[in-house]
Amino acid sequence: MFEGRLNENDTEMAGNWIEGGQYFPMTFKRADWQAEQAREAQKDYSHASPNDLPGHWKGILNANGSKLQLAFDVAKLPDGTYSCSMTSLDQGGGEIPASTTQYFSPNLRLEWPAIGVSFNGKLENGKLTGAWRQGGGVVPLVLERNGAN
Repeated sequence: MFEGRLNENDTEMAGNWIEGGQYFPMTFKRADWQAEQAREAQKDYSHASPNDLPGHWKGILNANGSKLQLAFDVAKLPDGTYSCSMTSLDQGGGEIPASTTQYFSPNLRLEWPAIGVSFNGKLENGKLTGAWRQGGGVVPLVLERNGAN
């Protein structure tokens, strides 16, 4: 859940993202939807082999006896860098863009500092295998390509 206030210019919402009883400061800035659409059109999700990073990935996070389905959408950008967004399929939320997407084959680092999450993994044999870090805990996470690719 997000709880916050809109500024006087209606350009930002500042407040807290609340998850699992923890509060994470967060600011949302009004997006230019035309610029966002143009950026989205430049994203390439195609892959030529199992060890190409772009694509749509799914995995199950097993934490504290709960199972949570996660989806990562990883795109290659025209400048050769990557972007990633995450969706928690069981929580009904929208995509959360990663603030950091670093890929130096086979190593991947993703960060969502606003919600205190990071993922460090490796792309090997067509799977992303690594560690999900959140709230001081570390949980293994394996993601495989979504069958729709």
